[in-house]
Amino acid sequence: MKAEIQDLWDNLVFHYEHQEEFQLIILDNKKVKYMWDNYNASLLKILHKKDLHYATSNGRFIERIGARLAVKLAYGKRYPKENLKNIFIASDTWGAPSLWYQTHEIKRVVVSLTHIPNYSGACLHNINSFDIVTL
Repeated sequence: MKAEIQDLWDNLVFHYEHQEEFQLIILDNKKVKYMWDNYNASLLKILHKKDLHYATSNGRFIERIGARLAVKLAYGKRYPKENLKNIFIASDTWGAPSLWYQTHEIKRVVVSLTHIPNYSGACLHNINSFDIVTL
């Protein structure tokens, strides 16, 4: 799996920023589309069936796949021993994304996604970087 991750990293990442409290990654959608159109093995091995189902059912396929790849690459950078094939994004009833591993929500990060025609991105925020206010 490491070779696939490195291949995706080398070919897709437009910008990466790592801070203690967050990780920001932006992918080039033209390169995502090229890899998808050419059935790139690295790309196919990292995607979960739920990633593909979501992306194909809502239009703007490349942008949505790119955002999901960005999350996985950022998460894999922080937690390199995790199997990224088993990680996927699910949205709650309000459309807010959350990160899941098989059947369990990963509660140590908060996910922000973005996708525009040329770029897709994700930001993973460490959950302990938020101040929780109770009233």
